[in-house]
Amino acid sequence: MNTPLGYTWQLPEDATCARQARSCVADALGALAVPQAQIEDAKVMVSELAGNLIQHAAGHRPHELWLHRAGRAGLVVSVFDTSPVLPAQTRPNSDDLRCDGRGLAIVGALSDGIWGVRVSRSRQPFSMPGKNLWFGISLQAERALTRPEPRTSETGHLLRACLQARGIAPVYLSERDGICVVSLPYELTVWLRDGDFRWLRPDACGYEARPLADFAATVEDLVHRYEVRRRAAMTLR
Repeated sequence: MNTPLGYTWQLPEDATCARQARSCVADALGALAVPQAQIEDAKVMVSELAGNLIQHAAGHRPHELWLHRAGRAGLVVSVFDTSPVLPAQTRPNSDDLRCDGRGLAIVGALSDGIWGVRVSRSRQPFSMPGKNLWFGISLQAERALTRPEPRTSETGHLLRACLQARGIAPVYLSERDGICVVSLPYELTVWLRDGDFRWLRPDACGYEARPLADFAATVEDLVHRYEVRRRAAMTLR
């Protein structure tokens, strides 16, 4: 991928939005040797997300398109805007698909239900709160993406820098005995040790873990968790 967070593109706020989104995703997936059938499905899905953006989030800029790895055998494509309105996430049915072949129902069908919407923050400079609609692309085991094993210290420093670039502050980093600890506001803490990211489960019963190689997915999860807690704190004021 071209950055630790994968690909990021700015999308235009006009009739060319869907076409540009299709082109960007097709080129990137082609470079990653994703099968053509999956590329064609991804082009349809990202076109639907871009169309939804223009229809329901026009004026809520920036509009961004993201593509990043998620696990060893998967990719995630997202479209971001700053509209505060979250679309309902429902299962597609035959009536949805017969209407006009458009909308989020087709995304749910082509992605086998691996899609969603969640609060987040933009990636470009002067990061702003908003939401992203996303879908997953599962890869065959033989096409899984290989990555070098990252180093704990370097990954910890990069994680802090990426979170700060998303407008999260303060972000603290400490290191000792081969372990990195990254602390965010709202009592969010991540430990980097033994090749994994680890953080406390929402119910505080145990820890979740993810390989350090899943860097982009971890950043997006942390940004989402930060936004959820920030918004909850604001409602209590």
